[in-house]
Amino acid sequence: MSGDHWTAEEYRIYRETGRMPAKQPVHVMKFTAEDAKKRLKEMEEHPPVVHCYDEINAWPAEKPKRRKYGNEPQYIGWKKFDSKKEAAFYQELMLRVKAGELQCVIRQVPFDLAEKERLQYIADFVAILPGGHIEAVYDVKSEATRKSDKYVIKKKLMKELWDIEITEV
Repeated sequence: MSGDHWTAEEYRIYRETGRMPAKQPVHVMKFTAEDAKKRLKEMEEHPPVVHCYDEINAWPAEKPKRRKYGNEPQYIGWKKFDSKKEAAFYQELMLRVKAGELQCVIRQVPFDLAEKERLQYIADFVAILPGGHIEAVYDVKSEATRKSDKYVIKKKLMKELWDIEITEV
């Protein structure tokens, strides 16, 4: 029995005798092409027994779907950003934090716009000044998303309900 995995022969012994097979000494062997062909044929006839669920190889990898506006997700450390532009802007804001211009930057801040419809605007970044006041609410948008009807309505509601002007980057 090698580690946590059994060979087909070890499993066969277990099924027949009901006992764990004795550990076999490990030998380093050289295989020829003929040995490999024979082993492959054996494996086709008697596939190895799988004892656990392998979630990595369980399903074939899906082809990633093309995003609506063609943006590519970007990672900075463990933080995921929707686009390269958003990740670059976050790095600029963090430089301002290090320089002392900002106290902190909060990502993905939800603002309720209507209770009954559960309408929310989620800001990409909210920059907080050292005194604790909001400097600006930033949203990284492409030209196409700036013209989106849904976004235009949410932007107007933010101004009316919260008296916050969204700064588009």
